[in-house]
Amino acid sequence: MQRTVIGLVEGLRIELLAIKKIPGLRSLWLDFHSISGSSNSALNLMMRLSRSVLNPVYKDDSQWVEKGKQLFFSNEAMLHDVILFQEIGLGLANDLGQ
Repeated sequence: MQRTVIGLVEGLRIELLAIKKIPGLRSLWLDFHSISGSSNSALNLMMRLSRSVLNPVYKDDSQWVEKGKQLFFSNEAMLHDVILFQEIGLGLANDLGQ
C-alpha cells in the first residue's frame, strides 16, 4: 500500500510540475484520471485523489481525498521537495490503511 500511494503522489507531483510549464497538459491528462462510482475502496479513493489534484474545482466527499488535495496545494514550493512528498505518501497510505 505504501509503495502504491507514494507512487501515486510522486506521479501527481511530477504532473503538476509539468502542467506549470505546459498548461495544456492538464486537459490532456484529465481524460486519464476519470473516476467510476463513489465507493470507498482503496483503488477508487486513489483515483478520486488523482482527479481532485489535477482538477482543482473537483470536490469530493471523502476526507481522505480532501486531505490529500490540501497537502498538495498547501505550499506551491513544496512540489520540488521529493522527500516531503514521500512523507506525504506514507502518511496518506497509513490513513488509508486505517
